This record gives sequence, structure tokens and C-alpha cells, in this order.
Amino acid sequence: MTTLLRLHDYPLSGNCFKVRQLLAWLAVPYEAVPVDFYPGRAHKSAAFLAQLNPLGQIPVIEDEGFVLRDAQAILVYLASRHDARRRWYPDDPKLRGQVAMWLATADEITRTASAARLH
Repeated sequence: MTTLLRLHDYPLSGNCFKVRQLLAWLAVPYEAVPVDFYPGRAHKSAAFLAQLNPLGQIPVIEDEGFVLRDAQAILVYLASRHDARRRWYPDDPKLRGQVAMWLATADEITRTASAARLH
């Protein structure tokens, strides 16, 4: 029996949104695990740091015992594992390079938007 992929999630996080969006596009069933990011700071708790992400950041996924942090790494993992047609993370090196470039750009946009929201 396979277990559902678990996404440690905060609804207002742009990085969590990116992961939720790809999960939806790939039709991957998952369990959302709410993280009391604000005001609870659950992502900085001793348990979260020890078990899920020593950097205290979200999103984090758990997939059959495999724990992965960082939105961009999670997107690559999900596309590699769940997209048999390779539309989201192609095998071609040039296209893969373009995907990496987009991921870096999207990370910067999300980071600055999140920083602006927090301030």
C-alpha cells in the first residue's frame, strides 16, 4: 500500500503555491500538512528542524519516506517522478537548461514578493 505524498504547506507561501500548482497539473494526490508559519513559527520548532528541514523553511515534501526541501528541488523531483511524458522536466539538455533558468527566475520573483509581503 502506497502512502500519499505529504506537503508541509502554508497557504500564503508563494513557494508552497508553486508546488501545489504542479501537483494539481500532474494530478498527484497528496496530503496537505498545514504549518503554522505565522504567527506560530512551527517551521522553526525543534521537531520541524530535526525531522524535516534544518533550515526551517517550507515547503517540504515526504514521499514514501523520502524527505525533500526547497521548492525548486521539489518541482524537479515531482516532474521527474510523475510526468511520464517529460513535459515539465524534459530529457533534452537545452530544454532542461531553460527549465533551470526559469526556476531560478521564479525563485527570485517569489523571494522578493514574499519579502515585500512580510515587510
